[in-house]
Amino acid sequence: MSEREDRVLDLEMSVQRLSDNSVDKEALLESMQSDKTALSRAIAQNKELKIQLAELQNGFVKMVKQPAFHAMTNQVALQSSLDFPNPNKLNATATAARN
Repeated sequence: MSEREDRVLDLEMSVQRLSDNSVDKEALLESMQSDKTALSRAIAQNKELKIQLAELQNGFVKMVKQPAFHAMTNQVALQSSLDFPNPNKLNATATAARN
């Protein structure tokens, strides 16, 4: 009778291990499916961002080619030079003040 009981216990343990493996496989499959969904979304988002970047780049190139853009940048550069004192003049003024 002892041999039979040992055999039954061995079989019960084998069944338990197989059952645990099955649960682990199901959890792994669910995780993989979730990862696949997330990856699919990320790829779709990446494609959309690439399209948007190309549109922005094209718009920037068009804007830079317009004469109004050049006039505006020249005006900004001129205004900047008027707003900020020339460092060479500041150094010369400081040197003259010390002497």
